[in-house]
Amino acid sequence: MTLVDGPALLADLAAFFVSLCTIQQASTTRDGYGQPASTWTTLTADIDCRVAPITSSRRGESRRAGMTVTTATHVVALAGYYPAVTAAMQAVIGNVTYNILDVTHDGSSVYTTLLVERLTT
Repeated sequence: MTLVDGPALLADLAAFFVSLCTIQQASTTRDGYGQPASTWTTLTADIDCRVAPITSSRRGESRRAGMTVTTATHVVALAGYYPAVTAAMQAVIGNVTYNILDVTHDGSSVYTTLLVERLTT
């Protein structure tokens, strides 16, 4: 008896990754007055992914003397190994933008996990 049926698990992965993710990187240029202006440039688009809120006590923000520590609000699983993705980037899923706070990979280089915070306007 096995705990996970390999072929059945692979068939279900398409149903697991139900969204598409775009990874963007900030590009800084100078405006007409010489002031820095940041824009976001798409590095890669249409990555199969799944986003889920973090509901534990790790969610939110804490303030300490001289600093504010922001913790993740969501976790994003990317279907694939993306070693170039860093915490200086952002993820766009649907019409929602997330700051990437941390990036991890599984031991077999099969998927990438992003800890993110949802941006609100």
